Amino acid sequence: TLEQQVDDVRAASAALVATASRLDDLIQRERAFSADASHQLRTPLAALRANIETEIQFPRPASTTVLTEALEDIARLEATIDQLLTFARSSTVRVTTTDLNTVLEGVQSRWNGPLADLGRPLVVSWPREPLVVTGSEGLLRQAFDTLVDNAVTHGAGEVRVETRFTNE
Repeated sequence: TLEQQVDDVRAASAALVATASRLDDLIQRERAFSADASHQLRTPLAALRANIETEIQFPRPASTTVLTEALEDIARLEATIDQLLTFARSSTVRVTTTDLNTVLEGVQSRWNGPLADLGRPLVVSWPREPLVVTGSEGLLRQAFDTLVDNAVTHGAGEVRVETRFTNE
């Protein structure tokens, strides 16, 4: 009947709109991934490059140390790629509680040497009491690394990372 055909066309139309919406969401996430990936991957690549260039100019006696540091940089790069892919392919980010002390200690550990090699002090300050926040540890780590990398690239002198509590 004509009424059944109209209902079928409406159902097909609704299915096409839903599919178009899902495809649009997928395209937006892929575009965001491309933009995030190019920006986020530069930070660990820059650290790896700086470590290798420093080693070429000022070789240390133990090549094992150099190679171990390079492998750690590569592991961070792989973790960044995995996190970006997970984020891009998911419609939600897994948010948990994260120990910000651990994240900030990692920032200090990762950036202290490369900044010292540039003659730029790094100051990371935070209350050493337990500091638990809501957020993805990997994304928080990437955010801090990006901020420090931007300070290195676009700033001069001391690089300072500070935290403070707010009720907002």
